[in-house]
Amino acid sequence: MAQNFIQQFLEQTMQKAGFTDLSPEFSKAYQEKLELLLAKKIGIEATAFLSDAAIEELTKIMAEKPKTGPAKLFDFYSQNIPNFVDKMASIFKDFQDNYIATMAQINK
Repeated sequence: MAQNFIQQFLEQTMQKAGFTDLSPEFSKAYQEKLELLLAKKIGIEATAFLSDAAIEELTKIMAEKPKTGPAKLFDFYSQNIPNFVDKMASIFKDFQDNYIATMAQINK
């Protein structure tokens, strides 16, 4: 479910930035790159809300890399960050706003 939401969010972000007529292959590849940037932003910003003990636990979870998927990380963050959903909404909005503004600057 989280993955589907992220794909829809990235598609919407690309459309708002003016990327409406890309080939399906290019769009998929571009979305994958955007998803990596979004995941990095979420990881960096969400980690700032964690206690030292939670960071240690997250480090152990990340060491299980083959088994660590978005759902497991989402569960971890939601259990360890008060108001997690509100904070994530803010991170997503910030990501989208910055991306659209950057694309607008490039297209000038």
